[in-house]
Amino acid sequence: MSVRDYSLEEVHRQISALPEDLSALAAPAAKAAAKAARRLGAPRRLVLLGSGDSLFAAIAALPAFAAAGIRGRAMSGGAFLTRVPSPVTCGGPATVVGISASGGNPTVLEAMAEAGRLGHPTVAVTCAADGRLARAADTAVVLAPGSSAPSPGIRTYQAMLLSLLHLAQAWGWTEAGAPAALDPGPLARAQRLSILGARATADAVAQLLAPVPLVQLVSGVSALGTARYLAAKFSETAGVPAMAADDEDWWHVHRFGHDVRHPVLFFLTPGPGRARALEFARRTAARSPLIVVAAEGDEEARAVGALTVPTAARIVGTVRPLVDAAVAAPLALALARHLGRLPFCRQ
Repeated sequence: MSVRDYSLEEVHRQISALPEDLSALAAPAAKAAAKAARRLGAPRRLVLLGSGDSLFAAIAALPAFAAAGIRGRAMSGGAFLTRVPSPVTCGGPATVVGISASGGNPTVLEAMAEAGRLGHPTVAVTCAADGRLARAADTAVVLAPGSSAPSPGIRTYQAMLLSLLHLAQAWGWTEAGAPAALDPGPLARAQRLSILGARATADAVAQLLAPVPLVQLVSGVSALGTARYLAAKFSETAGVPAMAADDEDWWHVHRFGHDVRHPVLFFLTPGPGRARALEFARRTAARSPLIVVAAEGDEEARAVGALTVPTAARIVGTVRPLVDAAVAAPLALALARHLGRLPFCRQ
């Protein structure tokens, strides 16, 4: 595939499609997840495997599985292959979920095959019904957002994250309000608000980030999957090196390699660990300008930022990543336009 196959117009179209996709895919996701849950039963332990966007979606979904009483880990297929757990030595089989939008990630496929050989139940989460991953697993949750032109993962990321959240719900998610948490109506409205907020501030964010050699993103643990997803969109869409770190790693390690003149982007959206992330943001604001992603009306977060990207405020709990991830592509798109680049063009 050539760089000429990619366009910023397609990135814009995919961003605009997210709320409609959320509404259209909710029922198919619930049905597919319920079928997979009936097929395998609820696991005691869970391993989520992916690379890139798939891994970030897995990290973002882990709190939902914890709310279902399931101990889970997210890792790459390669990491799993270096220490494949035997059901005999680890107290019984763990359900292994392989995540790949295309269904063709070779490392995830190899890891899933090894997991099955050792007797671990396997689930595929994918956008490709006829992909190798769906055929190789014991059961599959397939959620396709529809045909699109080539683009960094935007609609497919949401489809995988939505599949994982519905799978957690089908496995017994007991968080307060869980039956209504994945109601597509409020979620789609919240996404629209977050997209509008990101688009309204994106040009200002791009101007701040354009001179920066490495975009540094920081978040609390609960938002780390979303922060890593945003870093990936900056790299894929705008050709800008970017990395995400949790707040402790940022403060104890990475800040020492950061030019204090350059802005730091902090995720301060609602969720466990936000108070601690806010404290690290305050410390950082004493030495560097901050771009803050925070819920609309969060005056504590706004006070520490030179610029605030607002997200919808009323969505809480483990579905929050569906709303917060919606700001990623608009910010990356604005930076790509500011720099005059196409997706994947730096190679």
